[in-house]
Amino acid sequence: TKQKQKQAGGRDPRVAALGAAAITLHLLPAANPDGFALHRRENEAGIDLNRDFPDPLDRAAGVLGLAGTPPGRLAAPAVEALAAAAPTADLSPSGTEQPETAALMAWLTAPGTPFAAAAALHEGAVVANYPWDGTPEMGTRYAASPDDATFRWAATAYAARSPSMVTSAEFAATAGTTNGAAWYPLRGGMQDWAYLAGGALELTLELSEAKWPPPAALPGLAADNWAALLEWPAAVVGG
Repeated sequence: TKQKQKQAGGRDPRVAALGAAAITLHLLPAANPDGFALHRRENEAGIDLNRDFPDPLDRAAGVLGLAGTPPGRLAAPAVEALAAAAPTADLSPSGTEQPETAALMAWLTAPGTPFAAAAALHEGAVVANYPWDGTPEMGTRYAASPDDATFRWAATAYAARSPSMVTSAEFAATAGTTNGAAWYPLRGGMQDWAYLAGGALELTLELSEAKWPPPAALPGLAADNWAALLEWPAAVVGG
């Protein structure tokens, strides 16, 4: 149809609206190209890049002298101290990060290119995931960041524009959104690092139950997320 031709040609009015709002979009087709080519989540060196970022809880544990204590054995005062210290932890590079991780960190913190918001597109579920991703004791529970209300709003703003996400059976109680730690806790993820070190409201958008969706499924995925991908940046940046 003519409308589809306009969209395919980049003349969708929502694209023009982004330009009118002076919103700059940075697109990265693949953060782990070797893993994509190898059909696995780890990079060529066998490292899971989404566990390779400086973690606020790990860094805070080092400062508080708790680095050697297994998370599950932390006493209640230590759990509270870690939670309080994590938001101000030093998240500068350690020098041990993988090249892909180091490149992403440099990109997100480069002078002159401030990121207000970000979204990492994943597969394996259908949900908009937001910080925190970890808890001090690595327990599965809701872990609210200092900007929890804003993150919940941003996640809802995306999910509401994706028909399959807002009706996700697994996350029906929260209309297609979840706090990361309430779903499953992790350390070293990009999401928490980007929020604290990069200053970006970053969501992890899980777009497909299939971890490796077949090519035939891609048009449907694109259609299901087209409105959300175009309208979410303006909604989040514009408030």
